[in-house]
Amino acid sequence: MRVQLDPGVFADPGLGRDVSAILDCCEQGQHQWVIDDLDEVLASAWMQAAASWDKELAEKTFRAAVDEPTGGGRSRLVLVASAPASAGSPAMAGVVSCSAADARRILARPLYLVVENATSDWGFVRAVVATFDRTRLAQAIERHWLVPDQAGGSGELAKRAQRLVDQGNAAWRIVVLMDSDRLAPGPVPNAVTQRIADLNALGASVITLHKREVENYLPGSLLDRERTHDAYVSWLTLSREQQDYFDVKYGFLRDEPTGAALVNDAQRALFEGTNPWHLKRLVGGFGKRIGEQFHDGPLDRDELTAVCETCPGELERALDTIEELL
Repeated sequence: MRVQLDPGVFADPGLGRDVSAILDCCEQGQHQWVIDDLDEVLASAWMQAAASWDKELAEKTFRAAVDEPTGGGRSRLVLVASAPASAGSPAMAGVVSCSAADARRILARPLYLVVENATSDWGFVRAVVATFDRTRLAQAIERHWLVPDQAGGSGELAKRAQRLVDQGNAAWRIVVLMDSDRLAPGPVPNAVTQRIADLNALGASVITLHKREVENYLPGSLLDRERTHDAYVSWLTLSREQQDYFDVKYGFLRDEPTGAALVNDAQRALFEGTNPWHLKRLVGGFGKRIGEQFHDGPLDRDELTAVCETCPGELERALDTIEELL
């Protein structure tokens, strides 16, 4: 995150500890101190009495900004004011005004990514970060500047985000990744719409997947295992749109009298005309732990891009959203 200190901060001797802590966060590399006028900073009363490393940091930061003006990446700009101000949400797009004390607290804490399941969902995020070579996000994960927070279910996402706010975290430093839970093309279910509205009202950022669940983003090469090879072959016969909404983990239910696949009403039109023999082989899906396949590391980028052809660029945009808030 890019951090700008208002001149009033340096004029208030009572904010010395807060300023030192803010600069320490910048020194660690997670955040970037943006300086418009280096001479003004160095001539300030606080800087005159500051430790030598603070002066060195100011000069180094200023040189870095000149040499690499885009060094802050996609991060939003945080304006730190000397007067107390609310840190609950951005005052305008890309700018947050808050007190030095609030800034110190915010900058010292990680960006939280709330997910339903820390195994499959967090593995998915890590795999996508690696696949698209997002080095800043990879560094943030490695250094725990970006950390997962498990909600334990879709119905708990808003509650978990609220608990993080209650613990003193700024709502705009919380990102929630959620499945669309859609069974077919069209609007997300009403429950998901309400969940998004609740999170928006809280001030958290929401990333809603286009496909049904994270498992629907698994490339076919990760679905083809010895135990599930027959299901994989039949999965390949589905259209890309059908693959988007198929229940990868549990598949179709079985009609016990006939052994045929039971397609629910919400998906009947989507799977109409599909070979019943293939649908039958997709009964039971690929298993509830198939999402763990994301933990094998980077995915094949071309294969992942093909998987996302029904919503091109979706995953890159999701990563951008996260990186903007780092």
